[in-house]
Amino acid sequence: MNTLLKRPSVAALCALALCAVTTETRAQSLPTRPEWGVQGAVALNGGNDFGVGGRVRYPFTLTAPAPISAAADLNRFPGGVNVFDLNWNLVYNFVPHGTARPYAGGGVNVAIASGGGTSTFDIGLNGVGGFEFGKVGQLTPYLEGRYTFFSLDAFIVTFGVRF
Repeated sequence: MNTLLKRPSVAALCALALCAVTTETRAQSLPTRPEWGVQGAVALNGGNDFGVGGRVRYPFTLTAPAPISAAADLNRFPGGVNVFDLNWNLVYNFVPHGTARPYAGGGVNVAIASGGGTSTFDIGLNGVGGFEFGKVGQLTPYLEGRYTFFSLDAFIVTFGVRF
C-alpha cells in the first residue's frame, strides 16, 4: 500500500516540475513582434549635441528562448555638419520581466556626416547598456548609454518610448 501512495506522489511531482520548467521558459521569451519608437539622443563629445531619431526592437529568434533582442536605430544630429548615426545592436536582457529591465550588449555603427561641401562615411562598434521601464499605457520608456568606437568616438545617451 505504501508503494501505491508513493508512485502517484512521484508522478505528481514530475508533472509539477515539467509545468514549472515550461512556465519559466515562457516567462523568459521575448515578444514575438517588433516594437517601434521615437527617441532623442545627447552626444557627450561636443559638436552636434542633440539628435532625434527612431528605433525598432525585435526578438532575436536564433537564440530563443534566451532573453536576447536586437535593436536598430537611426539618429540625426543637425548642425553645421549634419550627422546621421545608424546602429544595429544585440542586447542581453538581464531581467526580461519586471519594472526596470536592465540590458547590455553591443553592435555596429555607421556614421555619415555631410556639410560644408564634404561628406564622410565611417563604420564603428558600439558598447551599450540601459534600462527599459514598465509599460505606461501602451508605451515602453527606455534610457540607454552607448559608446561608439572608431566612427564617432562618442558617448551618447538615448532616451525614448516604444509602442
